Amino acid sequence: MVGPDTSLARRRFDAARNALAAPGLAVETEPIADEPRRVLPDLEKAQGPALRVMGAYGNSRLRRPIIGSTTSTLLRRSDVPVLILR
Repeated sequence: MVGPDTSLARRRFDAARNALAAPGLAVETEPIADEPRRVLPDLEKAQGPALRVMGAYGNSRLRRPIIGSTTSTLLRRSDVPVLILR
């Protein structure tokens, strides 16, 4: 989880961590209170994950070019496969 550390974000983080936990699957989780586009590329290089899993909120095609999209930005900058969940 990268973003503001709020109680809602913490509950979502815990739910995602529990959903990913499965026998034979190595999952590392770490909450980081910062801006995703700034933190994730460097974190990815340092840790060398096999896959990045991200959520997407589905902004309209009209708004995306105007305000940008964190998911789109990180998808373009990723050196590993990205799984985007809606």
